[in-house]
Parts: sequence; structure tokens; C-alpha cells
Amino acid sequence: MTYKAAVLKKNVELVIMFPFVVLGKLAGNLFPLKPQRNIFLFFASADIGGSIKVNADITECIRDKKPVIIFSKRPKNNQFRSLFEMEGVRIIDLHKYIDYKIYHFVNFFF
Repeated sequence: MTYKAAVLKKNVELVIMFPFVVLGKLAGNLFPLKPQRNIFLFFASADIGGSIKVNADITECIRDKKPVIIFSKRPKNNQFRSLFEMEGVRIIDLHKYIDYKIYHFVNFFF
């Protein structure tokens, strides 16, 4: 791919994604998180593994700041989910909303 083609592709993608970004910002203003949160942690899932334990340790360190944890992939076993369930931490499983191909366009929104 040439540089010109890459720039054109990027600009086309930005134009196509713009309405979804506007909808996301509108939804964020209409349905704000209560209470307001300043820290968002994005993790794939809570399956068994070393990196998941590190993620749980990070969450443990900042739990007083009341972070939001967003799991983005469908878990295979979810055995370490209990490590993330602590007071003040909100957990959102995005895979419940974005893993369905019938309304795949929702992925852009999230």
C-alpha cells in the first residue's frame, strides 16, 4: 500500500466512524455513569493465567479510586472473576453486547 492510499483509507475510515463517535458521545451525556468514575481498566477476560493475576493486583492497588473494569471478550472459564469482585469496583462485561453478529454495528458504538 502506498502512502497516498494509506492516507485515503484512514480518511475514509474516519468519515465512516464519525457518526458512531457522535452517537457514543450523545449516549454518554444522556446516560452517564453513576457515580462518576475516573479510572477505566480494559481487560480481555478473567480466565486463568498469569497476566490476569497481574490485572487483579492492579485493580486491588487502585480499588479505593473506584475503577470501572471492562471485560471485552467471552471468557472460556472465568475462574479468576472473583479476584476482580471487590467493594467499589464496577465490572462491565461487553461481550454480552458485542458478540452477536446480527447487530455487529453496535461494536462501533461501544
